[in-house]
Parts: sequence; C-alpha cells; structure tokens
Amino acid sequence: MSRCVHCGAAKEKHHGPGLVCLGSSGKEHVFGSLDLPNGLTCGDCVHIPRCEAIFGHIPSDTYCDWWPIRFRAKEGHDDAANRPPEVGS
Repeated sequence: MSRCVHCGAAKEKHHGPGLVCLGSSGKEHVFGSLDLPNGLTCGDCVHIPRCEAIFGHIPSDTYCDWWPIRFRAKEGHDDAANRPPEVGS
C-alpha cells in the first residue's frame, strides 16, 4: 500500500482530483509517494550503488528513500521512466 510522505496516510485517504489531504498538522498537502514508476525497480536506477551503501536497498526494491524521488533509469531504459511519477499514479 502506498503511503503519503507528508502525512503517512494511505493514498485512499486523499480526496479530489489533486489527491489533497489536511494531514495531522492541519496544513493542506498533495499526496506524495516514494513508489517507483510502474514495473521499475531500484536495480533499474543509476543511483543503486549509492542507495545500497546508504540505505541498504537491494535491486528488487520498488520505492525510493529520497524525496523528491531521484530515480533515473539506466541507459537503455525508456526515457519516460526518468520522469517522476505523476501525483495519484
């Protein structure tokens, strides 16, 4: 289940076309996820050596510990993978 980096709530707890939530602080924010683009893993990212060393990630992980996400596909992957996931995806 995808959780918001701002409030920790599930994606389903955010409302409207912009997936907005007030969160625990009472400040409005848009859902933010650390999930990688569909079908991609940390092993597909140019930063995997750094993330293995810093965070203990393994190539099969499907989320990023950086906010905003710093996923960048290795050479040979679709250029669309280098764009951050859209809000709500």
